[in-house]
Amino acid sequence: MDYPAGFAHSNLKYFYGAIREDLRMPLEQFHYFTNENIKDYSKMISDCGEGGADVCYSGPGWTGHIAFIDPCTPEFGCPPIEEYLNMEARIVTLHPMTILQNSLHGCFGCSGDIANVPPKAATIGPLDVKNAKNRLEMHDLTTMGSISSWLRMTSRLVLYGEVTPLVPSSILQLMDTDVYVTEAIAQPFECWETVGY
Repeated sequence: MDYPAGFAHSNLKYFYGAIREDLRMPLEQFHYFTNENIKDYSKMISDCGEGGADVCYSGPGWTGHIAFIDPCTPEFGCPPIEEYLNMEARIVTLHPMTILQNSLHGCFGCSGDIANVPPKAATIGPLDVKNAKNRLEMHDLTTMGSISSWLRMTSRLVLYGEVTPLVPSSILQLMDTDVYVTEAIAQPFECWETVGY
Protein backbone atom coordinates (compact mmCIF):
# COMPACT_ATOMS: atom_id res chain seq x y z
CA MET A 1 0.00 0.00 0.00
CA ASP A 2 2.91 2.38 0.66
CA TYR A 3 4.62 1.67 -2.70
CA PRO A 4 3.88 4.79 -4.83
CA ALA A 5 3.81 2.85 -8.12
CA GLY A 6 1.54 0.12 -6.73
CA PHE A 7 -2.04 -0.19 -7.92
CA ALA A 8 -3.42 -0.28 -4.36
CA HIS A 9 -1.63 2.98 -3.51
CA SER A 10 -2.77 4.67 -6.74
CA ASN A 11 -6.32 3.36 -6.43
CA LEU A 12 -6.65 4.58 -2.87
CA LYS A 13 -5.12 7.98 -3.63
CA TYR A 14 -6.59 8.79 -7.05
CA PHE A 15 -9.87 6.84 -7.09
CA TYR A 16 -11.06 6.29 -3.54
CA GLY A 17 -9.52 9.58 -2.37
CA ALA A 18 -11.26 11.46 -5.19
CA ILE A 19 -14.74 10.35 -4.11
CA ARG A 20 -16.52 12.94 -1.99
CA GLU A 21 -16.11 11.81 1.60
CA ASP A 22 -19.85 11.58 2.33
CA LEU A 23 -20.27 9.29 -0.72
CA ARG A 24 -17.31 6.96 -0.12
CA MET A 25 -17.75 3.34 0.79
CA PRO A 26 -16.19 2.38 4.14
CA LEU A 27 -12.42 1.86 3.88
CA GLU A 28 -12.93 -1.73 5.14
CA GLN A 29 -14.54 -2.44 1.77
CA PHE A 30 -11.35 -1.45 -0.06
CA HIS A 31 -9.42 -4.69 -0.62
CA TYR A 32 -5.90 -5.01 -1.97
CA PHE A 33 -3.01 -7.46 -2.05
CA THR A 34 -0.69 -7.67 0.93
CA ASN A 35 2.16 -10.02 1.76
CA GLU A 36 -0.15 -11.62 4.30
CA ASN A 37 -3.21 -12.25 2.09
CA ILE A 38 -1.75 -13.14 -1.33
CA LYS A 39 -2.15 -16.88 -0.81
CA ASP A 40 -5.82 -16.40 0.15
CA TYR A 41 -6.77 -13.57 -2.21
CA SER A 42 -8.89 -15.67 -4.56
CA LYS A 43 -10.76 -17.07 -1.56
CA MET A 44 -11.22 -13.51 -0.20
CA ILE A 45 -12.81 -12.46 -3.52
CA SER A 46 -15.04 -15.52 -3.54
CA ASP A 47 -16.11 -15.10 0.10
CA CYS A 48 -16.69 -11.35 -0.15
CA GLY A 49 -18.53 -11.61 -3.46
CA GLU A 50 -20.53 -14.75 -2.65
CA GLY A 51 -18.76 -16.82 -5.30
CA GLY A 52 -16.94 -14.15 -7.28
CA ALA A 53 -16.43 -10.44 -7.80
CA ASP A 54 -19.40 -8.43 -9.03
CA VAL A 55 -17.33 -7.10 -11.95
CA CYS A 56 -13.88 -7.77 -13.38
CA TYR A 57 -12.67 -4.69 -15.25
CA SER A 58 -9.75 -5.32 -17.56
CA GLY A 59 -7.79 -4.17 -20.56
CA PRO A 60 -5.23 -6.35 -22.29
CA GLY A 61 -1.54 -5.62 -22.05
CA TRP A 62 0.82 -5.83 -24.99
CA THR A 63 1.33 -9.53 -24.27
CA GLY A 64 -2.43 -10.07 -24.19
CA HIS A 65 -2.29 -10.26 -20.40
CA ILE A 66 -5.30 -9.83 -18.19
CA ALA A 67 -4.38 -8.25 -14.85
CA PHE A 68 -0.76 -9.43 -14.59
CA ILE A 69 -1.58 -12.89 -15.88
CA ASP A 70 1.16 -12.86 -18.51
CA PRO A 71 1.75 -15.68 -21.00
CA CYS A 72 3.93 -18.61 -19.95
CA THR A 73 5.36 -17.14 -16.75
CA PRO A 74 6.99 -19.62 -14.36
CA GLU A 75 4.06 -19.21 -11.95
CA PHE A 76 1.23 -19.81 -14.46
CA GLY A 77 3.04 -21.83 -17.11
CA CYS A 78 1.08 -22.78 -20.20
CA PRO A 79 -1.21 -25.64 -19.08
CA PRO A 80 -4.30 -26.92 -20.91
CA ILE A 81 -7.07 -24.31 -20.85
CA GLU A 82 -9.28 -26.30 -18.43
CA GLU A 83 -6.48 -26.35 -15.83
CA TYR A 84 -5.52 -22.75 -16.56
CA LEU A 85 -9.05 -21.45 -15.86
CA ASN A 86 -8.84 -22.80 -12.30
CA MET A 87 -5.59 -21.12 -11.29
CA GLU A 88 -5.80 -18.66 -8.38
CA ALA A 89 -4.13 -15.36 -7.40
CA ARG A 90 -0.37 -15.34 -6.86
CA ILE A 91 2.89 -13.40 -7.12
CA VAL A 92 4.15 -13.62 -10.70
CA THR A 93 7.22 -12.83 -12.75
CA LEU A 94 6.38 -10.18 -15.33
CA HIS A 95 6.93 -10.88 -19.00
CA PRO A 96 9.69 -8.62 -20.43
CA MET A 97 7.12 -6.95 -22.72
CA THR A 98 4.98 -6.07 -19.69
CA ILE A 99 8.01 -4.45 -18.06
CA LEU A 100 8.62 -2.45 -21.26
CA GLN A 101 4.95 -1.43 -21.45
CA ASN A 102 4.88 -0.40 -17.78
CA SER A 103 8.03 1.70 -18.23
CA LEU A 104 5.87 4.04 -20.33
CA HIS A 105 3.41 4.66 -17.46
CA GLY A 106 3.42 7.99 -15.65
CA CYS A 107 4.62 6.62 -12.31
CA PHE A 108 7.80 5.44 -14.11
CA GLY A 109 8.30 8.71 -16.00
CA CYS A 110 6.82 7.67 -19.39
CA SER A 111 10.41 7.30 -20.56
CA GLY A 112 11.33 3.64 -20.93
CA ASP A 113 13.10 3.43 -17.56
CA ILE A 114 12.84 -0.36 -17.41
CA ALA A 115 15.24 -0.60 -14.47
CA ASN A 116 12.65 1.20 -12.33
CA VAL A 117 9.81 -1.27 -13.08
CA PRO A 118 9.42 -4.11 -10.56
CA PRO A 119 10.01 -7.52 -12.15
CA LYS A 120 7.18 -9.14 -10.19
CA ALA A 121 3.56 -8.35 -9.36
CA ALA A 122 0.64 -9.64 -7.34
CA THR A 123 -2.27 -10.63 -9.54
CA ILE A 124 -5.62 -12.33 -9.55
CA GLY A 125 -5.86 -15.64 -11.36
CA PRO A 126 -7.87 -16.85 -14.35
CA LEU A 127 -10.25 -18.43 -11.81
CA ASP A 128 -11.12 -14.97 -10.46
CA VAL A 129 -11.87 -13.70 -13.97
CA LYS A 130 -14.00 -16.78 -14.69
CA ASN A 131 -15.93 -16.50 -11.41
CA ALA A 132 -16.76 -12.79 -11.78
CA LYS A 133 -20.48 -12.17 -12.24
CA ASN A 134 -19.74 -9.59 -14.97
CA ARG A 135 -16.70 -8.74 -17.07
CA LEU A 136 -15.90 -5.48 -18.88
CA GLU A 137 -12.84 -5.36 -21.11
CA MET A 138 -11.64 -2.04 -22.58
CA HIS A 139 -9.53 -1.78 -25.73
CA ASP A 140 -8.80 1.93 -25.88
CA LEU A 141 -5.12 2.71 -25.33
CA THR A 142 -3.06 4.87 -27.62
CA THR A 143 0.37 6.29 -26.86
CA MET A 144 0.00 9.63 -25.08
CA GLY A 145 -2.85 10.75 -27.36
CA SER A 146 -1.04 9.89 -30.61
CA ILE A 147 -2.19 7.42 -33.29
CA SER A 148 0.41 4.89 -32.11
CA SER A 149 -0.92 1.85 -30.28
CA TRP A 150 0.39 -1.65 -29.72
CA LEU A 151 -3.20 -2.51 -28.78
CA ARG A 152 -4.53 -2.69 -32.36
CA MET A 153 -2.82 -6.05 -32.92
CA THR A 154 -3.33 -7.32 -29.37
CA SER A 155 -7.05 -6.51 -29.55
CA ARG A 156 -7.43 -8.66 -32.65
CA LEU A 157 -5.58 -11.57 -31.03
CA VAL A 158 -7.69 -11.32 -27.85
CA LEU A 159 -11.03 -11.06 -29.64
CA TYR A 160 -10.55 -13.26 -32.72
CA GLY A 161 -7.53 -15.47 -32.10
CA GLU A 162 -7.26 -18.88 -30.52
CA VAL A 163 -8.27 -19.14 -26.85
CA THR A 164 -4.95 -19.95 -25.23
CA PRO A 165 -2.77 -19.14 -22.20
CA LEU A 166 -0.38 -17.67 -24.79
CA VAL A 167 -2.85 -14.74 -25.04
CA PRO A 168 -4.36 -14.71 -21.53
CA SER A 169 -7.18 -12.22 -22.24
CA SER A 170 -8.44 -14.57 -24.95
CA ILE A 171 -10.14 -16.55 -22.16
CA LEU A 172 -12.82 -13.84 -22.24
CA GLN A 173 -14.10 -15.44 -25.47
CA LEU A 174 -15.34 -18.31 -23.28
CA MET A 175 -17.37 -16.04 -20.98
CA ASP A 176 -20.11 -13.44 -21.28
CA THR A 177 -18.00 -10.29 -21.54
CA ASP A 178 -18.75 -6.75 -22.64
CA VAL A 179 -15.84 -5.40 -24.69
CA TYR A 180 -15.46 -1.73 -25.54
CA VAL A 181 -13.21 -1.15 -28.57
CA THR A 182 -12.56 2.45 -29.60
CA GLU A 183 -12.50 3.51 -33.24
CA ALA A 184 -8.77 4.24 -32.85
CA ILE A 185 -8.12 0.60 -31.97
CA ALA A 186 -10.63 -0.88 -34.43
CA GLN A 187 -9.28 1.00 -37.45
CA PRO A 188 -7.40 -1.00 -40.07
CA PHE A 189 -3.64 -0.80 -39.92
CA GLU A 190 -1.22 -0.88 -42.76
CA CYS A 191 2.05 0.77 -43.68
CA TRP A 192 1.86 4.37 -42.42
CA GLU A 193 5.39 5.34 -43.47
CA THR A 194 4.43 8.98 -44.07
CA VAL A 195 3.09 9.25 -40.50
CA GLY A 196 5.65 7.41 -38.37
CA TYR A 197 9.42 7.51 -38.33
